[in-house]
Amino acid sequence: MDRLARAGQALPAGLRLLIVEGYRPPALQRQYFDDYLGSLRAANPVADEQWLRMAASRYVSPPELAPHSAGPRWI
Repeated sequence: MDRLARAGQALPAGLRLLIVEGYRPPALQRQYFDDYLGSLRAANPVADEQWLRMAASRYVSPPELAPHSAGPRWI
């Protein structure tokens, strides 16, 4: 956090940092996706699973396709 604060202070006048997302553990990404998928399922009870997953993927990346949400994997 200190480095972000210093970086923000080093910006020219009138500019600032905006952090939209940060580290997201894979379990949290899974929860976000599953929760949204569940709400779509409840709102569309006759929809097939393929359509539901595609619709959910438009707003929340499935964890198996979004490894970037967990940050880089350092070796």
